[in-house]
Amino acid sequence: MNMKLFGLLSAFVIINLCSYAQGNEKRYASIDSFIFKTGPLLTSNVASITDSITLPFSSKADKARAIYTWIANNISLDPKLVRTADAKNTEPENVVLYRKANALGFSLLFQEMCSQENIRCLSVDGYYKFNTAAFDELPDEVNHHWNVVQLGSSPSDWFYVDAALGSGLLDSKISLFTKRFSAAYFFSNSRVFNLAHFPNNQAWMLGEGPKSIKEFYALPLIGVAAYQLDINKLNPSTGKLIFQLNKSANFSYQTNKAALINNISITKGEGPKAQTERINFNSNSGGVSFDYKFKKEETTIFSIRINDEILCTYQLEVSE
Repeated sequence: MNMKLFGLLSAFVIINLCSYAQGNEKRYASIDSFIFKTGPLLTSNVASITDSITLPFSSKADKARAIYTWIANNISLDPKLVRTADAKNTEPENVVLYRKANALGFSLLFQEMCSQENIRCLSVDGYYKFNTAAFDELPDEVNHHWNVVQLGSSPSDWFYVDAALGSGLLDSKISLFTKRFSAAYFFSNSRVFNLAHFPNNQAWMLGEGPKSIKEFYALPLIGVAAYQLDINKLNPSTGKLIFQLNKSANFSYQTNKAALINNISITKGEGPKAQTERINFNSNSGGVSFDYKFKKEETTIFSIRINDEILCTYQLEVSE
């Protein structure tokens, strides 16, 4: 393909993905409400569940959203299965039976339900950083799975879905799962998604993203606030930060949704001993920024929070 044409297509994919996801939030709210009222359908199999949750909707996008919301709301991530990458019981019927799975089980269930509604959907193997320890050690094999959905015939009609992340939160030790539905991982902004996911086959990277797995693992951990605000550039952009004691460091994040930002805070550490501090910040139509002076020598986890949700997480070292 002509490189100029490829660049134009890539840009069109990014613009289309962002505008499509942003423009349908209100419609999706009514779909989500329907799924929440429908409930877990505990005595049903995959086929009957799919029929029940998609019947009121005519468009493929709406059906896909119904499937996503039902799975993310009714299936839980199993930390042990995530840690071991165990493929046992990842078949859709078993996931529905046991109501828990690793990311592979989520992606295969989503794929099967979409297939039953004639929605083209593929399961993608790849990589995801669960904690800051990943900055120092590249994985030997894939550790995460998600989906790509096609709604039309052009390259711009492919969309990202990660129902596993939409189901809740894993702690940094991958030992505790907290159930918490999030819509952020359905038809996600591709720029943000590509900061947090790296496909084993780069043919399934929609739009711009890291060029190598090494480049991907050098990036910070990406939190849900980045999806909610369509963050398209991070500064600092590397996951491991080294700052000098009593020197100011600048942090800036590009977004066209800066008007939605009510507060920014930083958190040092994690768990019960974590310390959170509200930060004064500057915002404009292009994003937000702030300066912070580190007054203590330390090596710790360092997270940026916007509207009390994690935007990104770094590994921080402050020394003389």
